Amino acid sequence: MTTRSTEPTRHLPITTEQAETITSRSAARGRLLLAAGLVLGIAATFLTPLLVGGYPPLAAFARVSNSVAVVMVPAAGVVMLLGRRALDGTRLVLRRTRQLRSGIGLAWAFALLGSLLACAAQGYALTRATGDAGAAWLLLPLYALPILPTSAAVVTGRRLFPV
Repeated sequence: MTTRSTEPTRHLPITTEQAETITSRSAARGRLLLAAGLVLGIAATFLTPLLVGGYPPLAAFARVSNSVAVVMVPAAGVVMLLGRRALDGTRLVLRRTRQLRSGIGLAWAFALLGSLLACAAQGYALTRATGDAGAAWLLLPLYALPILPTSAAVVTGRRLFPV
């Protein structure tokens, strides 16, 4: 009588080419996300003062929410840079893979939430503006930009870490 182990598999064997692909692509995407986070941070610092709304508390809330969203871009980059930690030679460690995917998903969720809250608050503040806020409406999509790189990180993470 043979006994079967009910313990789940902890490693997934992969080829050396797949291991090299995971290492190189996760490092490249991580560096891109870090650079995108730097660019978005600089853009947010210099362009958001131009988005003066009619109701300053809402505008301040929008800036804080946008800051949270912008910080999530390099956070996703750091998680992508840690992608090689999921490898153990030519084996993919499933627990670490799940942690990496959860970290990327968490960064995406906070970037999405922060961007949506910032857009909503700033949009409402601009509707309450008494002066000419026409040019400020053109800069409003700046608040939604952190969604793009973090969404790219989610897609890349799902392709690199299929478990």
